[in-house]
Formats: sequence, C-alpha cells, structure tokens
Amino acid sequence: MNAGIVSTGLKVNGQETLFQFFDNPLSRRICEEILNGRTYPAVGIPGEVGTIVDIGANVGAAAIHFAATQPRARIFCFEPVPDTFRLLEQNTRWAGGRIQCRNVGLSNQNARLPMFRGAVDSVTNSVYPNAETSRESFEIEVRDAASALAEAGIKQIDILKVDTEGCEVVIFESLQSYLPEVMVIYLEYHSEQDRLTLDQLLSPTHLLAKGTINGLHRGELCYVSRKWVETLPVTGRIGA
Repeated sequence: MNAGIVSTGLKVNGQETLFQFFDNPLSRRICEEILNGRTYPAVGIPGEVGTIVDIGANVGAAAIHFAATQPRARIFCFEPVPDTFRLLEQNTRWAGGRIQCRNVGLSNQNARLPMFRGAVDSVTNSVYPNAETSRESFEIEVRDAASALAEAGIKQIDILKVDTEGCEVVIFESLQSYLPEVMVIYLEYHSEQDRLTLDQLLSPTHLLAKGTINGLHRGELCYVSRKWVETLPVTGRIGA
C-alpha cells in the first residue's frame, strides 16, 4: 500500500501549487472526483461561509475543493494517520493559516485505538477491520469531537464534512450541540445500519438534499439545514 507518491499542478484561488497523492488508481480516482466537484456538490449556500470542518481529511483534496469554492472560509482538517497527514500539510500549506490541520482522529471519546491500514490506499484506513483493510495496524490518537472542536476555538460550523470509514455515527453523536447551526453536511456512510442511524440523528435539524449510492453499505450523502430551507421560496428550494 502507498508504494509511492505522485504530484500534479493545481491552481487554487489564483495560486499555483502542487498536489500530492498516493500512487494508485483508487487514490487518483477519489482525488479527481473530489477536486472536480462531483463528490461534494454545491448546494447554493446563501451568504458567506465562515467555518468549514473536514473530519477525515486524508491528503486534503476536499479541503482544497472547499478552499476554492469558499475562498473566505477558514477550514479545519482532522486526519489521524501520520504519513497521510504529512501530505495533507504539504498540500494545504499554500493557504497559510486559512487551512489548519490537526494530526488526530475524532470520535466520542479520548483514546488510543488500533488503525488498520487500507489494503490499497489510506482512504480506506479504518479502526474497524473489514474487506478493504489489511491485517497491518498501528495506533492512533482519537479525541472527543465536540471537545476537540471547542479547543480549536470553533463555536459554529457552516459546512461539515465527515468521512471516517465507519466512525461517522459516534462523531455525530458527539457533535449534537453543533448540528442545529450547520448549513450543509456532507458524509459518507459505510453500512446500511449506519445510514439509518445517521438519518435519525440528523432528521430533527436537517433534510437529505442529494446522495450517491455506490453499492451495498456505502454511499455519499448531502444534508441541508431545515432552518435554511424554510427561508427559501418554494420555487427556489433545492430539488424544486
């Protein structure tokens, strides 16, 4: 896994930069889909976005996409895997302090947990061994998500992205106090039960707006704030 690293040139907010990713077809495809806007589609957020939180930032493709589409937002990235984190830092260095990266995983507890390496790429690293992980594991630090965000000075989230290979439910459980003010949530689920549980957790405050089902037990979903949708005229509502 992760036998090598390749680089490609990007232009973000008028700045030329290099983007590095692991040299395998899965990493290339996922990064291309994110950077081209297919994974996290725009939903026409009104006004200015101030804070974006990227949990499970991997090598930074999503952070760069959000930086390009929301050029005035601060972006906070959380990624627990050391070799992946190094690429994340390098890929987002051009943005200075606007993109802040922390080498820690988020959960609903403070602990050290075994992380199983993805069989092909770091994008499938998981604390839950499965068909896409290898037998090799290493220890990572995880923090309670709400506590970690509070320590980072994050009082409100405008856009929240969570892709953590099976840890999504416990993260959203921890972030319940933040959810009512989040305008847009992008998440990936990794089991049908997780999808149902996440929908139940989010339904009091958010509506499902878009989604892609990639196969059994895996998909990408976009939720939008009920409060925001209720302010839109019927003809301007998402999907109308």
